Amino acid sequence: MRFSFKEKFYEFIDDEYKLYYITPFIDEISVFLDNNKNYCNVLDFGCGFGELSNVFFQSGFDVVGLDSDLERINKAKAKYPEINFLDYSYKDSLPFDDNSFDIIFSSSVLQYIDHDSLFKECLRVLKRGGCVIFLENLKNNPITRAGRTYLKLRNYDYQSYPWNHLTLKEIQGMKRSFNLITVKYYHVFGPLFYMPRFKFLKPLLKKTDKFLINFNCIKQISWLALIIGKK
Repeated sequence: MRFSFKEKFYEFIDDEYKLYYITPFIDEISVFLDNNKNYCNVLDFGCGFGELSNVFFQSGFDVVGLDSDLERINKAKAKYPEINFLDYSYKDSLPFDDNSFDIIFSSSVLQYIDHDSLFKECLRVLKRGGCVIFLENLKNNPITRAGRTYLKLRNYDYQSYPWNHLTLKEIQGMKRSFNLITVKYYHVFGPLFYMPRFKFLKPLLKKTDKFLINFNCIKQISWLALIIGKK
């Protein structure tokens, strides 16, 4: 039985930052999934601690969660034992047979890997009519650019350094691989919420972003994009 992805998201996600990050895109994701009831299984690529893998699972999907961090995978397995989590470091291939999945989902993963090789692998392991759902960081938001520069200069201990953020040009180029169903941009000042000194401004930041995103030119400096595309 399938359940609303949106309802399960708000039922099982209680992390304030994840809610703030993803909420603007939940309606689009949930409606798309509701309109494609024939989809049965999901690869959560870069699943981390498995919270979103669990949302898909609770929504009625068979789920495989894949991540390169063994500690995160072990914690995900302990917390969500019903889900198949795999420790795997992506280079240029996925450890699955052709036509294995209806959906490949990822959140903030493309910034760490080569995009073209992943898109080819997605097309290989997706079933006919399957889809990708990418929720990804963009390159040219001035706040996140400044933050990345600052952290790099401070030699911040990243798990791995994010080096390959998406650009609007690349998103348009994804049309060569996928039939793009949805492309939505959001968050201009939103990254400030992740800085403790600005957290009290959350209501204002949300209102400002909601207003600014109505202007087409603003997508050039947006922080996040939702891309849904079919094979």
